[in-house]
Amino acid sequence: MSDRAAALGDAEPFEITHRPDETDGDFVRFESIVHPAPEAAGTDHDLDHERYLIDNPDEHVHPHQREVIEVLVGEYGVAFEGTEHRLREGEDITVPENTPHRHWNPSAQPVRVAHEHHPARDSGAHAAAMYALAQDGKTDEKGLPNPLQFAVLNDAYPGIAYSTAIPIPVQKAMTALLAPIGRVVGYEATYSREE
Repeated sequence: MSDRAAALGDAEPFEITHRPDETDGDFVRFESIVHPAPEAAGTDHDLDHERYLIDNPDEHVHPHQREVIEVLVGEYGVAFEGTEHRLREGEDITVPENTPHRHWNPSAQPVRVAHEHHPARDSGAHAAAMYALAQDGKTDEKGLPNPLQFAVLNDAYPGIAYSTAIPIPVQKAMTALLAPIGRVVGYEATYSREE
């Protein structure tokens, strides 16, 4: 067993450690074990959970929240405002509200990272639903659900996060168009690990 595997121990792959009702809505904090990038050479891990949205290194933005990212085990990459940061265990960084950014695991081994969103809004519920969908095999290799499911989630949790690859007004219009169809065919916005 590697040192990193020992450090991860029996840690939960996804866990909300500070809920909005415990912080008066000031923030939500969740911890995740992040897969190595698929192209990482010498990948040495045996994780029992599927990749989900947190494993996706694509650029995105949280229009109404600042995000504090802290590395608990390993090394993590965070890029915003034209600068790439490499954080090591015990280090953290704050991404300002409405700032396009991306984050990823640059190593060939899993890492454990904490994400705090200030204010909490519905980030914890959104992340929990994305995690549960991935574990149920209902996402693609990037951890994204199909467009109808994604629209239902985005409609239920508006303004949590947007991709920077598509203009936000287009994403909002697609959500408004597809979410009612998604709900009619049975997609829901709330999923839990137990379900």
